[in-house]
Amino acid sequence: MKLGFRVVKGSGVRQNHRRRTTMIQKAIQAAESQFDQAMQDLCELVKIPSVSFDGFPKEEVERSAQAVAALLKKRGLENVEILRVGDAHPYIYGERLKAPGKPTLILYAHHDVQPPGRSEIWKSKPFEPTKRQGPGGERLYGRGTADDKAGIIVHTASIDAFLKSVGELPVNVKVVSASPPPAPPAVICDTARLTPLVVSTFDTIILIKMVLKSCYIDI
Repeated sequence: MKLGFRVVKGSGVRQNHRRRTTMIQKAIQAAESQFDQAMQDLCELVKIPSVSFDGFPKEEVERSAQAVAALLKKRGLENVEILRVGDAHPYIYGERLKAPGKPTLILYAHHDVQPPGRSEIWKSKPFEPTKRQGPGGERLYGRGTADDKAGIIVHTASIDAFLKSVGELPVNVKVVSASPPPAPPAVICDTARLTPLVVSTFDTIILIKMVLKSCYIDI
């Protein structure tokens, strides 16, 4: 005996899969069409020498935090705040919670950078992002173009692409961007109201342990 509900269920699953696939394809197309905009966003962040080591201007880390907060607002995040805990460098929080009943995704990338090191080994100035040929084709060179300001841009560009192509995000999103020395993870999670189901991070050192109820999860 064949059960009719199996056919209906299978059809519904296929329809949902097609709908999700179409949504993702639209977002990818939008991201590709906005690639130059994302590169410009990245260049603007890289120009800020936000070195968090002792002996470097703390004002530049503050300026970096302000720039990241402005970018989050510009790309669709809400309730954007620059938060401070003790003597730690400022960190930035933003959210978009428009999907009731859906999972909450935490996106993390830090906005500070390492010291530039010896100037004589740089082919271009570390805080003047420069395009030139490298392994695999054209690359953008500068301190922070990868670690970790690129992570911030991946997040903001992806959110922007979904909003412009689909209209809204399929999940709830909370974004955190810190700078070492960070506040303890438990404090960050409390002040930024982080109760994630899923965490995506572009850094495996900073914010390694996120508090999830009474447990820790390792990234």
